[in-house]
Amino acid sequence: MLEAMLRNIAEERGLHVEVSSAGFLYDGEAVSPTMSEVMIERGFDPAPHRSRIVNAEIVKAADLVLTMERSHARRLVLASPESASRIHTLGSFAYGLDGLSSASGPHSIVEAVAATRSDSALLGSGPDEISDPHGRHRRVHRETADQLNRLANAVLDGLFQT
Repeated sequence: MLEAMLRNIAEERGLHVEVSSAGFLYDGEAVSPTMSEVMIERGFDPAPHRSRIVNAEIVKAADLVLTMERSHARRLVLASPESASRIHTLGSFAYGLDGLSSASGPHSIVEAVAATRSDSALLGSGPDEISDPHGRHRRVHRETADQLNRLANAVLDGLFQT
């Protein structure tokens, strides 16, 4: 869902960004029926989406990698240590953008957020994480969608300051 949201918000703002998603569990799977319903409610077409498994090549090719959970970010840092400064939870990256208006351009902003991250930022669990709603009630999917939408807007606001 985050991929669709980021792409839609960027398109509405006239931003030219490439957005893609990958995960750890499924390859080639369609969106779950509950997630599909929530996406349709929000104006997104879930039909074209198919899951893919994340790997080091995907991470290395990305300018920014956003995860829902710290454990996901840790796994990606272990798989691609040279990409560590570009791997963040969505929440920590969005929160880390506050006060970075002096940075110029998205790449500088990504570097600036990484520079402020503590060594323990990806350890344990914390408020920057978003729980995976898979297999849970439609209400949880809607709450997750609201949270993702808010954070997606914050990320694009911070990366593409006007």
